[in-house]
Amino acid sequence: MFQSYDYHEYKGGKVLYSITDDDFVIMGGVAENIFEYYNANVAISMIVIDVYEERKLNVAANLALLFQYKHTKYDCKISDLIKWNRECNPKYLKYADAVENYMVWI
Repeated sequence: MFQSYDYHEYKGGKVLYSITDDDFVIMGGVAENIFEYYNANVAISMIVIDVYEERKLNVAANLALLFQYKHTKYDCKISDLIKWNRECNPKYLKYADAVENYMVWI
């Protein structure tokens, strides 16, 4: 399950990041303009969706853990994270109801 993420650097027009899970650590890069178009909170949600979809793992549960992580580490309001993703992240809509149900249990 999702544990954390970090941004490492900007390189060649990409933001390099790592996602740490109980079972893996993945490093990747995403176009810098994603962070210019979307806020960073939505951009990391998009990345987490892609990572967990590719591995055929529970996307909604891991998004809920991401939101909890952002709340704990950065004092982000979970209601704001949900709102921004509902408004700006088309990938989130597929998982929105399930994520919000998981939030009740975290």
